[in-house]
Amino acid sequence: WGGCVGNTPDDIAGLKAAGCTAYKVFTAWFGKEYASLTDYELLTAMEKVAAVGGLMGIHCENSALTDGFEKRLAAEGDFRGSAHERARPEIAEIEAISRVLLFARQTRCRVLVLHLSTPNAWPVIAKARRDGVEVWVETCAHYLTMNTDDLDRLHGFAKCAPPIRSEACRRGLWQMVTDGRIDTLASDHFPFTDEDRLKHGTNIFAIPSGMPGFDTLLPSLVSEGVHRQGLRWERLAQLASTTPAKLHGL
Repeated sequence: WGGCVGNTPDDIAGLKAAGCTAYKVFTAWFGKEYASLTDYELLTAMEKVAAVGGLMGIHCENSALTDGFEKRLAAEGDFRGSAHERARPEIAEIEAISRVLLFARQTRCRVLVLHLSTPNAWPVIAKARRDGVEVWVETCAHYLTMNTDDLDRLHGFAKCAPPIRSEACRRGLWQMVTDGRIDTLASDHFPFTDEDRLKHGTNIFAIPSGMPGFDTLLPSLVSEGVHRQGLRWERLAQLASTTPAKLHGL
């Protein structure tokens, strides 16, 4: 994977020559280290990725909405774990997916929607597919195994983006996994030390966002998926290995 941030979209061809088959983009702001692209930058980057036959993996959240909701909740003094989910509501994710897929239709860029946390985005994705957009969908083990009760219980240790959502969302995502609408499963591995999290006290908004997952992806999917949800072993292999390999030409 190649990063698609700052001036790197100017050298998509160079990244491809270096071996990149996919390019990661944020539509939400996560700091200077990996800044989001403006809409114009995203559209032009998608044109360049499409020109080399690449795949763009996109973290879809609307920054204007998430920033506004976070400031509102902080002003109200709500720093519970589940306040993080309310600060990044489903509409912020669904709007960004809608925009990304509209750009994909315009540019004919292949898109992987990364770490989907809400099944309520499916109508937007389904319409894009009917319109000829090449789009695949990924979700993660933590969205399939936890809900906002866990976010309150574990507080900053369960903070990620998009956030862990309701039990209804968790069940809806499992339905998408079992009926074939989810294409890949991933960890979105982004760990921090205990000290990184605890030094911010109870302010959920100050705690860094991201969870480890590389080592727990398959064990949790076997436990929750195969043994509890009836997920077939062949389907698990397809989601975690075969389809990702095909998407990247491996």
